[in-house]
Amino acid sequence: MKKRYDLPQEEDDSEKNLVNEPMAPVYGMEAETDTLPALTQEQLAECMTGEEFLEHWCKCIERLFDK
Repeated sequence: MKKRYDLPQEEDDSEKNLVNEPMAPVYGMEAETDTLPALTQEQLAECMTGEEFLEHWCKCIERLFDK
């Protein structure tokens, strides 16, 4: 089968694929981050574990499909 048209050649210019960080100033946003203080032992004791989190959301999903 004969081609009806020629496809343009892809350029192998790796510099075009690079991203200069931070990109936030380009979009007019501030890129500062704030560090949070470490959790206290009391706060850590109140935290939900990964298993509890998964259990909670599995129950929610099951209730969605039961309707």
